[in-house]
Amino acid sequence: MKKICFILSLWLLLSATLLLSACNLFYVVKRAPKNVYKEFLQSSAWEFGEAEFSEKIADEQSACVVTILATGNVVSSNKTYLLSYACSGIILNDEGYILTTDLAYNMEVYKGGRTYNGKAIETYAVLSDVYQDSTHYKIEYVYHDSDCGLSLFRFYDTFYYYSDVQKSDSEKGFQFTGEFFNDRLVTGTACAAVGNSLANIMVENPKSHTAFKDIRLTITAGFLSDTYSDAVTPIQFSGGKYAFSVVTAPINSEMIGGAVFDKEGKILGMIFQKATYGAAESSDYLKHVSFIQGTDLIRAFVQQAATECAISVELN
Repeated sequence: MKKICFILSLWLLLSATLLLSACNLFYVVKRAPKNVYKEFLQSSAWEFGEAEFSEKIADEQSACVVTILATGNVVSSNKTYLLSYACSGIILNDEGYILTTDLAYNMEVYKGGRTYNGKAIETYAVLSDVYQDSTHYKIEYVYHDSDCGLSLFRFYDTFYYYSDVQKSDSEKGFQFTGEFFNDRLVTGTACAAVGNSLANIMVENPKSHTAFKDIRLTITAGFLSDTYSDAVTPIQFSGGKYAFSVVTAPINSEMIGGAVFDKEGKILGMIFQKATYGAAESSDYLKHVSFIQGTDLIRAFVQQAATECAISVELN
């Protein structure tokens, strides 16, 4: 009897060992977060002006805008699509939270007259051109809401920036994060839209974030031509209605999720979509008009995300 028990115990131990070994063949060890130190960005010597404010935005405030690279699966009736998509996002604070469009989480494929939906599997962010850093930094999903079209991510690594050129000291976070406009928008306000430039067009059928090699931001100038427009249905979210505003700054699809700045470098809102009324050859086609959502919706979304995820997300 003792011999039988011994043999049974030995068999169970061997089976458990083999099972553990088999599991280890497929177990992926997640790397520990890194500390990333960024160079000090020197400010321009001149003050904001009516003509050159967009150049100052490009040199400085654009540092809070990132390119988002999302990869995911979309399953149709008889095929699974693996695809990657580029859009834009805004660094909210020194904790590394990033606000972006819901397109960075919910992925779509249009085939045979039907739209198939999927989710992002992995997501990366590339810092603004001003950093001269093409690294694809891993970001982690935090929260999204399809009704308002926004999602929240966070850098996996911890960032620091040197507080002077000599690198004598460093501070946690980012030298430039989004600073949001708090007053009511005014028609005629000069603005500059910042987001990714043509990433999706430059890569054919991307299957991974590594396919995107040349990541750049672009900046386009314009004006707020209509505040709280009734041209499209307002977003209903968390008990409130949030109307779109219209800017004349041209955008492309990759710029969605990026920021629209005023001449003082404050964010008036997020780029949501390009307006396309009528046929391209018709006189009513709007070639240089885009819709943005203001800071009221952004603050409401971030507050809901913080409440539901039990986190603290500070906005400037």
